[in-house]
Amino acid sequence: VARVYPLFDVAKIIIAERANLIFIINLSTQNSIFGYGTNPHNQHTHQLLLDSDAKCYGGHARVDPSVNYPIHPDGQLKFYTTSRSAMVLG
Repeated sequence: VARVYPLFDVAKIIIAERANLIFIINLSTQNSIFGYGTNPHNQHTHQLLLDSDAKCYGGHARVDPSVNYPIHPDGQLKFYTTSRSAMVLG
């Protein structure tokens, strides 16, 4: 079963969970957001599996691929989402 979070009008971000993966899509043409958060079903540290902003895909490489994404004490997973990009965490 997939969990899809609503598109937030201001942020223009879509988040979906499926098969222990978290898909994050930032549709904004201007806003990169540091510390954006969600409450994932799987409460474990996540790793970046795919970043459409990586140099190999013609992006600007604004996200460090070596960073792990732990769950904060409040149950939130926080991350940096860059404008016009998609990420997959797992």
